[in-house]
Amino acid sequence: METRQIGGIEFSSDSRGVTYRITYLADDEGVAALSASPGDPVSWAPERAELLSFEKKWVSPDCWLISLSARNALSDDEGGESVNPLDYASYVEKSLGNAEIYFPIEWWGMRRAGLAEAGFAGLEQLERTIDNAFYDVKGQRVLPGGMLFPDADLYSYGKPDFSACPFSNPSISTMPVLWHGQRIVTRVYICSFYTSRDFSGVSAFSGVSGAFGDKCRPPDGTAGKWKSESQTLKSVRDRYGKYWTKVTRKMIAAPGVLLWDPAKNGGTWSW
Repeated sequence: METRQIGGIEFSSDSRGVTYRITYLADDEGVAALSASPGDPVSWAPERAELLSFEKKWVSPDCWLISLSARNALSDDEGGESVNPLDYASYVEKSLGNAEIYFPIEWWGMRRAGLAEAGFAGLEQLERTIDNAFYDVKGQRVLPGGMLFPDADLYSYGKPDFSACPFSNPSISTMPVLWHGQRIVTRVYICSFYTSRDFSGVSAFSGVSGAFGDKCRPPDGTAGKWKSESQTLKSVRDRYGKYWTKVTRKMIAAPGVLLWDPAKNGGTWSW
């Protein structure tokens, strides 16, 4: 198997410097390539750093979870200047997770059948005449409470009305009717980076994906695939006195092959 990084590079800082952590999934050959001793330089940290720990956990035959930590290599000279604990200009941290999106019946324009539409006629509505029942979304004679498209009648099940749907390319094939009333699993993407722009330069993050910054491009960067969920901003100052803005952006993908409609989701974002 190919050695694969799990998640992004995590870091924490204290009076002694910055500690970085990274995790890999590797086979026996990959473990040998990653093996190192404390004090050895590492190449995966965003700055010059030395290995603190190497941990190996068995997952399955020829499959290991490797956890590494390293500390930034500060100057040993008394009163000397240490290296910048973080390369703000190139730093990026990405993570992918799962979420669910609820699909209400209104996204197809569907409604629930009443007694008359299900073939129960007369004042008492106790007897059903099946030939007087509308066709449901499956092409069968509907029962009370069953699903109907807006223009269903005695002769046809009609077609969906996607006008209330938040996607730009809905159809029966891209958004199956069986999804109605269900929570459909999709992906959540979070990217953190630093920029020299102040809050006003990055605060207007809303809408649907157009372009991504080079550092934060996800595996699928298709226009319209992602919708902004939230953004947090934090001002930090490096040891040279320069101010940076840490930006953390959370985005959610349209499930399957669907794409978000900018006109219904706040426009197209500016990265």
